[in-house]
Amino acid sequence: DPARTVNVLASAQSGKSGIGQAWTLYSAVENPGPIGIYLPSLDDARKYAEEKISAVIDGSPKLRHRFAAVSTRSNEGSSTLRKRFAGGSLRINTASSPNALQMVSFRDLILE
Repeated sequence: DPARTVNVLASAQSGKSGIGQAWTLYSAVENPGPIGIYLPSLDDARKYAEEKISAVIDGSPKLRHRFAAVSTRSNEGSSTLRKRFAGGSLRINTASSPNALQMVSFRDLILE
């Protein structure tokens, strides 16, 4: 039986975010669906999106091919905090307000 919830308790700077990134990007390719990553603040969410997720997507031909290009004028493309891919999307947002969690459904969720 696969685990439905996994909790990780570890010290700072021990690779937890890397595990979440690998699982998220693997899921986008192998088991696509709605994925959410929530961080404490909007600045944290933007840094995570640009420095962690986008950097890995841009550095991998397989991922770059899978994700829609960033587009500022089209709802079909990706944005800094929302990455679209065939079969789903990845939303990176802040958990600082209950409103950020309203009216969204995710199959997979990471809370940083």
